[in-house]
Amino acid sequence: MGLINFISGKLGKGEPIEVVFHRDGKPMEQNHVRRVFKRVLKRAGIRELRFHDICHTFASLLLSNGEGVGRFI
Repeated sequence: MGLINFISGKLGKGEPIEVVFHRDGKPMEQNHVRRVFKRVLKRAGIRELRFHDICHTFASLLLSNGEGVGRFI
C-alpha cells in the first residue's frame, strides 16, 4: 500500500495519522511497532511502559526547559 493511499484511508475514516516507516519507506503496522517496543523494554529491564508515555515525558521536559510543544505536534 502506498503512503498516499494509507493516509487517504485514515483521513477518510477520521482517524489520526500516526505513522512509523520501514527503511524501505513503507509504513509499519501499529502492532509491529508495539511488539518491538515491548521487546526492547524487556531487554533493557524496564517495566511496562506505553509508547505514548514517552511523548508526555518529552513534552514535560520541553516545558520545564522553557520550550513550547506546538512545533512538535
